[in-house]
Amino acid sequence: MPVRRHFVAATAIVTAIALVTTAPMSAQRAARRSTAPTSPATTYGVIAGVNIANFSGDLDGENRFGVMLGATARIPLGSQLAFQPELHYTQKGTRIESALLDGRLRLHYLEAPLHLRYELPNSSAIKPYLLAGPTFALRVGCTARSNARNADCDDVGPLFNLPVEIDLGVRRFDYGLSLGGGLDFPVAGRTMTAGLRYGYGLAEVFREGNPRNRTVQFFGGVRF
Repeated sequence: MPVRRHFVAATAIVTAIALVTTAPMSAQRAARRSTAPTSPATTYGVIAGVNIANFSGDLDGENRFGVMLGATARIPLGSQLAFQPELHYTQKGTRIESALLDGRLRLHYLEAPLHLRYELPNSSAIKPYLLAGPTFALRVGCTARSNARNADCDDVGPLFNLPVEIDLGVRRFDYGLSLGGGLDFPVAGRTMTAGLRYGYGLAEVFREGNPRNRTVQFFGGVRF
């Protein structure tokens, strides 16, 4: 069953920065500094998640589960707006049945989502946020499995005991859109995050045909 085109926006963030003060110059200056507004700072973290991946287009496949692991940053652009670039390893692909393959197609990418982050106003400790932005990916691995055998996508001939090279024609680069949201919440002095994203591929996975990557991703992480 292909991945449904839906994404859930739920969750968020507000980072608290400690106010740095110097030795009091005078009672009046100390009072002013104690009430001065804090300035948001860039924070960094790690994230991990589970992908429910598939293709859209003319390749009728079934969902494949994969993992995601990487790093993230939050760069404030305003009181509620931030830039959230990420870099992570992610697994995509599908389970397919065709004349050529009867098994799994595993795609491995080094992916860079570039999110614009909107933090919803909230007075509680749980902070919801929304994410949207482009993604760019480099394929770092691709394997096909059929007849209880694995082979590189650039040459699947060994799957069928063929002496000739058979290239599946999987493209090296991918790009698309990422939409979703999450929640930030404090745990033991750290900011934890959890949420859901929908990845909508715009590039064709193969040099011939029109399948594109589709991914629903559940993720969690921590900021330092």
